[in-house]
Amino acid sequence: MNIRTVLSFRIDDPVMAARLWHIYTEAFGKASTESVQDQMCYTQATLAAALADEGYAKFVVYRDEEAIGFGLVTDDMAKASVTYVNPGYLAAKFPDEYAAKRLHYFTAIAVLPELQGSGSFFMSMAAEMTAYIDTRGGVVLFDHSMETSPKLPAMLQRAIQAAQELRDLGTRGTVYQELGGQRYGIIRFTPKP
Repeated sequence: MNIRTVLSFRIDDPVMAARLWHIYTEAFGKASTESVQDQMCYTQATLAAALADEGYAKFVVYRDEEAIGFGLVTDDMAKASVTYVNPGYLAAKFPDEYAAKRLHYFTAIAVLPELQGSGSFFMSMAAEMTAYIDTRGGVVLFDHSMETSPKLPAMLQRAIQAAQELRDLGTRGTVYQELGGQRYGIIRFTPKP
């Protein structure tokens, strides 16, 4: 079995776009009933547009010749707002990195459900993404569901640190900083006694 990750800046092959849409919907299918916030930021049309947009780096993971996962990264925070991140907040909080386009937002990380938790696939993709961002002096930004992927920050940190060592990159180690959150609540009315 050969695992590899391919970096592309433009994917406009309709067969590949359909495959990646399938992976995306499968990867986030359970989240439709397990996460209070909709985790599918893209529609089929907007994902196809992002795949064809050179403003996103696309990292497609293959097992032999079959695409089994992918990640999308952009340094354009207007594009990243598809995830509902607020570009104005990021510009105010990180003015130097924002102005230099060093903020790199993961707008999607999707792996087929039966392969989720399998380190080799995730590590392959994370290594390529890390090398890409590291060579640009970048910073990683992402969001995640606490219901469906509470361990994502730790997983990303481990994958980035492993990639830093394996690739002998210009950085060593990571520091995670939570930027904020949004809570959902419900207030029930109680009947009179």
